[in-house]
Amino acid sequence: MLYSMLENAAAKYPNRVAMFSGNDNSSCTYYEFNERVRNLSRGLLLKGGIKK
Repeated sequence: MLYSMLENAAAKYPNRVAMFSGNDNSSCTYYEFNERVRNLSRGLLLKGGIKK
């Protein structure tokens, strides 16, 4: 599953850049991206947007 791959990458390479935006030259590490995905998932679960 895609999320498992992200979790593995975040554990193995937490400080490597996962995403880079050419629009504003900002970046996000695998750790930061994984935390954002986790927070989004939690929010959706709490609001009933997704089911386990």
